[in-house]
Amino acid sequence: WQQPEEHKEEQDTYEQFLVKKDVQFIEKIHQVIEENLDNSDFNIDTIASTIGLSRSAFFKKLKSLTGFAPVDLVKEIRLNKSIELIKNSDMSISEIAFAVGFKDSGYFSKCFRKKYDQTPREYMNEWRKGWFLDLIKQESRKQMQASIVFAGLSCLFTKLFLDFIKI
Repeated sequence: WQQPEEHKEEQDTYEQFLVKKDVQFIEKIHQVIEENLDNSDFNIDTIASTIGLSRSAFFKKLKSLTGFAPVDLVKEIRLNKSIELIKNSDMSISEIAFAVGFKDSGYFSKCFRKKYDQTPREYMNEWRKGWFLDLIKQESRKQMQASIVFAGLSCLFTKLFLDFIKI
């Protein structure tokens, strides 16, 4: 049995509407988490009440859409933010842990290692080493370009000098 074309279009539109609502739901949750990222007392009940759902309804909906339990999603966002801070700030590991809402820097390190297969310190050292090597490479390229220009100018001046002597 085939649905008439007009019903199929209505169904597609309705499905698009539902997808849009789900995306808005996820974005709202992400916004609430970001706004409370540094609050170590922030909990799932706060998100659920902000969204306007019961704790259990919120848990079920989030889990079905993302595959994450609310607590795991908050942890995921906190760890992702910690990477940004490692790359873009000069904060210590403890400062980063507290800035992203972990009460205990040891627990932060444990969660970080589980997700990224290295400690925050190892990640930071690796990032800074890579950044420093990139900087050295850029400076080396600039020096090489300057050397090439200098060599070209030297040849030009030598040629001009020899031409001048012939006169």
